[in-house]
Amino acid sequence: MKLMSMLTRLARPQLFLFITWSVPASLAMPLLLMWAASAQSQQGREPLPNMVSEAPTPQSSYESRILNRNDVHDIDPNVYAYTAEFAKRFQMPEQWIALDLKGAEAVAFRVVPGYKSCGWGGNPEACKEDEVRCVLDVYFDHDKQPLPWDERIPSRKLDTYLLSSNFLWSPAYPRARPKGSLIATYRTPFTDPQTGKELAWKGGYWHSKVEYGGSFVGLRAYDREVFNGVSLVIFGTACDRISVPQSVWLSHENFGYREREKSNHVVNLPSDWQIRVREALVPYDQRNRAFYHKEGEKALKSLQQNPATQVPIAPLQ
Repeated sequence: MKLMSMLTRLARPQLFLFITWSVPASLAMPLLLMWAASAQSQQGREPLPNMVSEAPTPQSSYESRILNRNDVHDIDPNVYAYTAEFAKRFQMPEQWIALDLKGAEAVAFRVVPGYKSCGWGGNPEACKEDEVRCVLDVYFDHDKQPLPWDERIPSRKLDTYLLSSNFLWSPAYPRARPKGSLIATYRTPFTDPQTGKELAWKGGYWHSKVEYGGSFVGLRAYDREVFNGVSLVIFGTACDRISVPQSVWLSHENFGYREREKSNHVVNLPSDWQIRVREALVPYDQRNRAFYHKEGEKALKSLQQNPATQVPIAPLQ
């Protein structure tokens, strides 16, 4: 009786009944014993240990690993800014230490290749081969910048833009994610501990009373423990020099830039970093302007030749 009681606790009742009722008596007990042993071993497994940190050396510094290498290697496309503590821990160059970075340990902006787009000007053959996407990484220290993570949400999320599932999902086949309450999309991993309301990130800039606005920051991915004691939140941002964010903030309310201090968490981005991000966007901005000018002239010419035809500027969906 004790064995049977243990088995019913270790496994689902349906499977237990299947074995006891559908398997010959001579085989049922051995199967149940094997089942119990397997389930018990699974329950008794200890957590796997993390990677062990080695002592830092000159060879483990960013300069040695990335900047001063003579062999074939990947070029880091990121525009960095970080605290002095972050620079010391990760052996990063002092030139990118930003005293005016507030609310985070480090930020990194990069421009990466995007998918080819077609359908410009209503022409399926009009394609843009050099599409890019812009990404913003923000690193947080668990102790200095604790975020209101929701324990019900998985601790990591992939950037699905890079996956084939990006082309498979639809409203008929949504991804298996908790539904959000703020907009018609998936729930974010952040919840106000006091109210239980879902929180979302927003961004913005304020250069003057006549030059201000919102900065798109869409949550793409995150890792609650990318390094020991450090979390990473990854945003998709607009590849636009004008709307480079001066700040990002986490809130349930639709606060604007000047109200952001009422939010659950605020990250103020360094001024020098913003300048370097705008400089990194210059070649892409010039290339885009040339492409849009070229396709715009084609669309205008087509409209003049066929006045009754409405030609969309953006790609057809």
